[in-house]
Amino acid sequence: MIVFFRALSGTMDVGSRKLLLLILLLNITGVQAQHSVTLSSQSLCAVTGSTVKIPCTFTPGHSSVTQREWYRVQSSEGEPRDLSKDPQYSGRVSVRTVTSDCELTVRNVRASDSGVYNFRFKTRSNDWISAPSGVHLTVTDLKVTVSDSESYKVLRCNTTCPYNPTYVWYRNGLFKVHQDRGKLYVNSGEPGSYSCAVRGHEELRSPAVCLFDEKSCWSVTYSTQNICSLIGSSVDIHSYYTFPNRYKVTEVFWFIKEQTGVEPVDVREDEEYQGRVQYTQISQNNCRLRITNLRERDAQTYRFRFYTDDPTGEYTGDPGVSLSVTDLKVTVSDWSEQYMNLICITTCTLSNNPTYIWYKNGQRVSECKSASCSVAAVGGAVSYSCAVEGHDSLLSPPVYSPKNTSAVVLSSGDTVEGDSVTLSCSSDANPPVLTYSWFKQRAAADTLLTTGQNYSISNISSQHSGLYYCTAHNQLGQHNSTPTLLDVLYSPKNTRAVVLSSGDTVEGGSVTLSCSSDANPPVLTYSWFKQRAAPDTLLTTGQNYSISNISSQHSGLYYCTAHNRLGQHNSTPTLLDVKVEVWKLYALWGAAALVPALLLSLLTAVLCIKRKRGAERDTDIQSVPKPGDDTHTALNLKNTSPDYDTLQNVQDSASDTYTTLNPTAMSSDYDTLRGVAPRLSEEKYSRTAE
Repeated sequence: MIVFFRALSGTMDVGSRKLLLLILLLNITGVQAQHSVTLSSQSLCAVTGSTVKIPCTFTPGHSSVTQREWYRVQSSEGEPRDLSKDPQYSGRVSVRTVTSDCELTVRNVRASDSGVYNFRFKTRSNDWISAPSGVHLTVTDLKVTVSDSESYKVLRCNTTCPYNPTYVWYRNGLFKVHQDRGKLYVNSGEPGSYSCAVRGHEELRSPAVCLFDEKSCWSVTYSTQNICSLIGSSVDIHSYYTFPNRYKVTEVFWFIKEQTGVEPVDVREDEEYQGRVQYTQISQNNCRLRITNLRERDAQTYRFRFYTDDPTGEYTGDPGVSLSVTDLKVTVSDWSEQYMNLICITTCTLSNNPTYIWYKNGQRVSECKSASCSVAAVGGAVSYSCAVEGHDSLLSPPVYSPKNTSAVVLSSGDTVEGDSVTLSCSSDANPPVLTYSWFKQRAAADTLLTTGQNYSISNISSQHSGLYYCTAHNQLGQHNSTPTLLDVLYSPKNTRAVVLSSGDTVEGGSVTLSCSSDANPPVLTYSWFKQRAAPDTLLTTGQNYSISNISSQHSGLYYCTAHNRLGQHNSTPTLLDVKVEVWKLYALWGAAALVPALLLSLLTAVLCIKRKRGAERDTDIQSVPKPGDDTHTALNLKNTSPDYDTLQNVQDSASDTYTTLNPTAMSSDYDTLRGVAPRLSEEKYSRTAE
């Protein structure tokens, strides 16, 4: 940019150069102003063993941050070292990473932690950016000094901090007084052990000094009588013990059970606490018990005991510290269609009035920081959980709207018409489901059937078959189950037989009869019958019955029977009407008229022939008639006799019997007529002539 300015300045007048320089300076200033680090304190003083928080904010501008870190400013040249990677600070430092917040927390500070600390960050377009100057941290020990003044003693609480804090004084471990100045005047009427602390860090006390009477200097006190901590977290229990200055402590331990005449067991040797207990000597008179990964059964009363080099010098602090262990639980206190109020509850009051953290579907809800959180009601799936600041990973079990909702048919086997059946709904919800609702899927809008976890149907029918689903509701929302099929089984019904034809059924054609039926399970077999006078007989099996080259004989009433494993049902008979073609009908009618006529003619001819034969036989057998007797004109009706009467006088001769027949000499049946006929004719004509 400077080269660019020089190149342009050679062609500009003085006024233009000044204007260009001003623009460049403004641009540079603007770029720098977009990236900054702000440390609200320039110096801090902390007591050994305390926790220090150094407030910090930064502005990355429109650039994305690629790296950020806290470091300790060194007097010598060299690249600063990230505190989170420094072994001296391992497990003791943490940095907030919420948006532009970069607050540093250092726990259990030591005298060696004194120094200057700063924060820096890097973007893609810039090098490291840090605050102009860091924060100077001083870590100090507390010490009580004693001076005599006539009948009383003057106690001073000394620190190396540059400011004058408010001090807290203790006698035999118990609170005595607050003092703005680090002086305390004690007369001989108040013997005992005295120690001091800085207000706000009361658990970090100075070593005690014994005044006036050694017997009054033996004591054990605790930072608190009751502690409430979260399951899974860690807890620190402090004991403050005093003794005459001329003795030395040889042993300290914590225990939870004591029996008369039996030495109590150190919690470090208890199997229940293996790997979870740690003692730390914070100061000469302060022993801290730390229990990690708290369990519900860790809720006990803990007491401290110490031994000195005096054979009788032991002391136990009673009554001890009562530890309560709790988990977090979210309850819904109020709800409506617009909002709901959530409360993060515990079984005991958490120590130190913590800040609460709320999560919605796993994402932090920034506007809620207390034990109560009011949120808008939503219709979809949602879950909420809470935690305590500093224990972000120890979340409460979530509360959530119903999920995994399921509808099932409670039946040990098939559901058959006439049975009773129950459908049951289940769902995973916290808080538990308030109401269940039942619906049946329909082409139109689904309508509510009933409410309740179970839906029972008695005397069930095929109309109840279909898809059913349930809806589970709680304060946070609702969820529908996947539809489940209610399959009602029944024997065939509505069985129907029809003739599959587009017109009349005519002789010589083909026709198919079809059977249909409503059944569940489906029809296994169809059977076909034709109604007859005699018992009906099975024609065939199958849904269709086909007839080819049909004739009028096939006309009649047909019916089918549908079968499944639950029963059978007959159709109403259907008529098969076979029509005859017109020309065939006429021919049939003609044949019907002709046959009787032919039969009548044939019968007449037969009768005539018979009669004629009878007459001829009479002529052959009788004697030759007299002239005039053979003609009809000579007939005398009065003298006539019935046919064959003339045969009575004819006698068989031996020549006429069959016993004398010679087959070789036999002639045909009518050969005799040849000789007779001419004679008859001649006689006839002769008589006529006469």
